[in-house]
Order: sequence, then C-alpha cells, then structure tokens
Amino acid sequence: MRLDLLETTAKTACKNAFEDFKHYIDNALWPLTDNIVQIELDKMLESSGQKFYKYVHDNYEPTDAQYDWLKGLLKKYQDISYNTAFNYAKKKMPPK
Repeated sequence: MRLDLLETTAKTACKNAFEDFKHYIDNALWPLTDNIVQIELDKMLESSGQKFYKYVHDNYEPTDAQYDWLKGLLKKYQDISYNTAFNYAKKKMPPK
C-alpha cells in the first residue's frame, strides 16, 4: 500500500468535491440559505468519501487496521475542505 499515493488521492478527492461545492455556490439558482449550504456541505463530504473509497477498493484490499487509518486520513482532509467550504459559503451568503 503506497501511503503517499493514498494521501494524494484523499487530497484530490476532497479538493474536487470542494471545487464542485464552490461551483454550486457561485451559480446557485436561488438565494443561499443556511439549509441549502448545509445540504451542499453534506453532499461534498459524501462525494469525497465515495471517490476516495472507490479508489481504495479498486486498487487495494485493506485490513481492518489499514481501513481505520484510511478513515482517519480522509477525515483529516474532509475537515480541512469542510472548514474552507463553510467559510467560502459564509462570504457568499447575503447579509441577514
């Protein structure tokens, strides 16, 4: 299992999901609300997880210990992308 490649894959999955989130926020068809942003943030996390785990399961057969480590690795980058996306959305939301 190449750890450097897995880390790069986790970063890329989270970055791509963030870019999709950003595109949605910039091109929203209706005014942004807290509920819409939360739904999109949840979709972003789900998307990055699906992409990463699909790559892992297509290329490796991780043991339970390795799988736990991979979950921690993905969570690290998901937390970073979540915080970045949340701050980005706050800037784009209309003032209350």
